[in-house]
Amino acid sequence: MNPIKALRYATGATQEEIAELIGGKSDTISAMERGKQRIYVEMLTKLSKHYRITDRWVMTDEGMELRAEPVIQNTNQREGMIYVPEYSMVEASAGDGCHVDNEFADDFIAFREDFIQDLDLDRKKVAVIRVRGDSMHPTLSSGDLILIDRRDCVEFSDDAIYVFNLEGEVFVKRIQRVGRGQIEILSDNPRYKSRVPGEHELETLRIIGRVVWAGGRV
Repeated sequence: MNPIKALRYATGATQEEIAELIGGKSDTISAMERGKQRIYVEMLTKLSKHYRITDRWVMTDEGMELRAEPVIQNTNQREGMIYVPEYSMVEASAGDGCHVDNEFADDFIAFREDFIQDLDLDRKKVAVIRVRGDSMHPTLSSGDLILIDRRDCVEFSDDAIYVFNLEGEVFVKRIQRVGRGQIEILSDNPRYKSRVPGEHELETLRIIGRVVWAGGRV
């Protein structure tokens, strides 16, 4: 996503407000968002400081990796609560795959601090995203929020549910090893067949994190 447009989405700022901050016109901001005018690093740095957004998020394109740092700083926190960044523009597909164009945190979900501690999680390495599709039913339903342990992004254990990127699409599935250098991707819904990615597909595999909690409608 265009960094100016992404910043406005994350902060709720208007083109006029951005223009006022950088000493320009709203037409200029509109042109930047359409790719018709150059966006300068100095301007992004100024905006990131004003909105307390990490420079790394504003000025780099890191592909599908979720950011470890929340984009927006929550200033209305209660004692005993941990505010986990929610990536509402990212959906993990419990189906045939979900292509994601951007992946910035734009909200927070509050969890009790002792709950996070009981799960033995690193508060700086967790994220919340939403499930789309029914391939993991009844374990996960479409629309569920899932809490991801992002420390488990390299190695994985059998019979766990992971969020991962495969060939540019984000999935939430079980992953099991089926041989040296091979894995099998499994759905909990028996209507969906398992999948053994080929060698070329495996080169694109990136584990985003392990699902440790899910919540949704009853």
